[in-house]
Amino acid sequence: MIRPFREVAARLAGDVLPSEQPVYLSRRLLSSRQRPIIGERELEEVLRDNGFLIVYPETLPFAEQVRLVNRHRHIFSGVGSAAHSILFAQHQPTLHLLTNGDQIPANYFLCSAVAVVPTTFVNCLDTGGRGSFADERHGGGDDAAPGGAPGGQATPQLIDLAKMADYLDRQGFLSKQSRAIVAGRTTALQHDYDEAWLYARARRSNPMRGKPLPAAVEQEAVRLAAQSWPLSWILTRYYSLDRQTIVKAEAMALQFAELVQLETDATRLAYFRADVAAMHPRVACALLPATRARLLAVVAAHLESSEETAADD
Repeated sequence: MIRPFREVAARLAGDVLPSEQPVYLSRRLLSSRQRPIIGERELEEVLRDNGFLIVYPETLPFAEQVRLVNRHRHIFSGVGSAAHSILFAQHQPTLHLLTNGDQIPANYFLCSAVAVVPTTFVNCLDTGGRGSFADERHGGGDDAAPGGAPGGQATPQLIDLAKMADYLDRQGFLSKQSRAIVAGRTTALQHDYDEAWLYARARRSNPMRGKPLPAAVEQEAVRLAAQSWPLSWILTRYYSLDRQTIVKAEAMALQFAELVQLETDATRLAYFRADVAAMHPRVACALLPATRARLLAVVAAHLESSEETAADD
């Protein structure tokens, strides 16, 4: 099985020799639909301070991805398809795989075995006390998941930074003591995780298809939405699906419009841009004309890239 991968690697990376610099394959720039890791930005700070190269594989051409896994003796990655790029590694690097320790799919063990790549499964990811990843997968995938559960591919993950820092320290990768950096961030990351968890559920819920948000989940989402424009947005979309809750959709749309104007993080705006772009035409049609105009103006001002605006013009 490994032969065709090695033949490709020989053509594209035959001249590449591995260095001692560790590389981290980040998921941070992927969309909210692709199993985000909450706390990954903070992890990147720690790794960068300690000499790691941070890479976003989906931004690289295929040939460069092949060269990348041949350029580093130590590869760090979360569970995801990027980790399978070790099949193209010719020099038997060590893979450090960030996992949740909960029914890790067999293909990760198989790829490491086939590629003859020593692998450590670092169990530093969890669901922030909200059940297990196995529970999320019981629905059979995103579209079939019951009770608004987003399914295994969309369920956000929360990184235990202290556990990860301890692993890095024990393996000799923590040349700069970064424990002080991660201390005190647990509460903030839990808040971010709760937002992501609720967002994923509201996005996959549809009362008109027999998949309404559970009452307790809806109440928590509404409460946090008072300070969260992403939650305000996704609840606008959720309530707009049912004419009986259109008054709630109106209120959430206006709340979203107020909150998103206060956002100063361009990365956060970009992260949710695709979701808003995909949903806002249909959502806007369900709203009253004044609310619709307000919503569209705010989306155009804050959630459309310059390229999109130019294309529309």
